Amino acid sequence: MRGNLLSPQVEIRKVLLNFIILSFIFSLTVFVVENFVRVNIVLAQNPPPDFSLIEARSGEIVHLYDYSNKIILLNFMTTWCPWDSKEFDYVLVPLYESYYKNDSHVVFISIHLDPDKGPEISSYIKEHNVNWLVLEGGKWSSSKVAEDYGVDAVPRTFILKFFGASKEIIYQKRGHDPENFYKFHEVIENAKREIIEGLLKNHSEQSEITRVFSYLSTIQLSNGKSITLNYSTTSEVVIELIHDSKNNVLHIRVNERNEAGFFAVLLSKEFLKEQNSSIEEIVITINGKACERTYIKNEGNVYLIRVEYGHGEKDIQIFYQSSSLTVYVQSIFGLPVSNAVAILEWPDGQIFKEQTLSISGKTTFQRVPSINAPYTIHIEYGFLSFQFIPQEIFVNKDSEIVFTSYIYYDSFFTFLSFFLISIIMVNSKKRRRTQLENNSSREKNKGDENYARL
Repeated sequence: MRGNLLSPQVEIRKVLLNFIILSFIFSLTVFVVENFVRVNIVLAQNPPPDFSLIEARSGEIVHLYDYSNKIILLNFMTTWCPWDSKEFDYVLVPLYESYYKNDSHVVFISIHLDPDKGPEISSYIKEHNVNWLVLEGGKWSSSKVAEDYGVDAVPRTFILKFFGASKEIIYQKRGHDPENFYKFHEVIENAKREIIEGLLKNHSEQSEITRVFSYLSTIQLSNGKSITLNYSTTSEVVIELIHDSKNNVLHIRVNERNEAGFFAVLLSKEFLKEQNSSIEEIVITINGKACERTYIKNEGNVYLIRVEYGHGEKDIQIFYQSSSLTVYVQSIFGLPVSNAVAILEWPDGQIFKEQTLSISGKTTFQRVPSINAPYTIHIEYGFLSFQFIPQEIFVNKDSEIVFTSYIYYDSFFTFLSFFLISIIMVNSKKRRRTQLENNSSREKNKGDENYARL
């Protein structure tokens, strides 16, 4: 009888439980579908939403549509999300420092959604070595730019391609993933190649005023073979293309009279194969500085390499073997030293590259020419008590070097200050002790005199 009385209640509970479960599933489905549709609407929305926002450090207004013929990596972030920190440390900062710090075709922009954390964003930027534009996007829940781009999670990264009148979103990624480093690099490089090819095509179609001079140069390889290379330049004043097998470099000097001079060479794949190299190892410098304005195209059995160098006397060097150099900096206690600047110098003392160390006390110089002479590494860390002795190193495959800080110069004055303070404190204690002893002696003498009177 009792079971029969309770059975309706049990049925009601089952109905209510099923209703709650179905409601939850329905709400979750609606949420997922809405966000999926929203994301795809954003991706399909070309051109991408425009904005004008304030840069967090300089206070200047940055207008997205002011950029032209650029690849823009647009990243939405907050200071409180741990995944944003990981995305900066393991993806964006290494990607920027390794490939795009000096690339005129690529722009990095981060938009932070922390309206109440203005003072904190500067220290956050400094802590994570963010050396690109960081814009104020406003409060996430009411941010127009976040709504326009469908930002439902951070980190959220978009890659935009602006070429001519065309503006489009070509890739987007939600969340942190170490593999983003490789994917972002692949997407950016493909888009950049399209832009460069388009610019070169437009230039050749619109202007024929610059004369191009063509040359042939036969170079001798170490194995006894010889290879003839075709090269051309807009400069009349050139020296022969010289092959320096000792330092793995092709060298040419020009005296350019035009404002927009360029050099081009058809580098055979046979040559790279004979030198145990590949096109990925190519490094081009102009007057000792790494050249970012380089166009490389696969043309069957040769690579077309074109370098824009501008006006005046130029030393162009094409290094066909390169490597990476990883620099570690730690304190005498074994702790990593971050925010220091590693400066890589050529053997003649001219700066080749400089990079800022990550919070792990590490930085990696990619594509360093492999030459038969030692580079010099300097570490700069500002006005602190840690100083570093410059070190020389031959850069081969995956070279590494470790710096350990020690006390020198600046800390000497700190030590001297502590020493003087210690002396003052010791003397003060001695005076205090002497005073106490004198007081005690006086009290004792008074006691003896009183005793004698008695």
